[in-house]
Amino acid sequence: MTDFNETDTVNVAIKPLQLTGYHVAAMFIAFFGVIIAVNLTMAWFASSSWTGLVVKNSYVASQHYNEKIEAARSQKAMGWRTEFGYSNNLLKLSITDRNNQPIIFDRLTVAIGTPVAENKDSKLVLERDNLGFYQTKIELAEGLWAYQLVAEGEKPYQFEGRFFVDSKGFGIAR
Repeated sequence: MTDFNETDTVNVAIKPLQLTGYHVAAMFIAFFGVIIAVNLTMAWFASSSWTGLVVKNSYVASQHYNEKIEAARSQKAMGWRTEFGYSNNLLKLSITDRNNQPIIFDRLTVAIGTPVAENKDSKLVLERDNLGFYQTKIELAEGLWAYQLVAEGEKPYQFEGRFFVDSKGFGIAR
């Protein structure tokens, strides 16, 4: 049997960790490398999605701002109502007056797209059926969609809205 008091102990010298210039340089490069990588990734995602552009020339748009506000007020005073529907790849709109009578336009166009990406935007001309509905065929993926309606005729009309296409292909207005 061995007596623990008689065993030789080995003294191991622990060398203290020295912070050298190479260590500091490596930490510096790693720290800023992570920051630069994150910034480049975020910049790539930002540039590959929505441009943020609402109007091409904000100065020119501002010159007609009061006219657009007045047109919106007079349009609201007319009491026209827009009803929207989407199902089976058919986009259907109706615009009615206060008496629920359909309004007939010379031309009705819809700009439709996702709110954050311009690559799926489409501009469509809708055809009128015998009941006063305007419609067109378009295949839309599941998700949130925005549309801007422009009707040309005796009294021009504009309307903007959003809708969600569910997994079954039905559009639900928001």
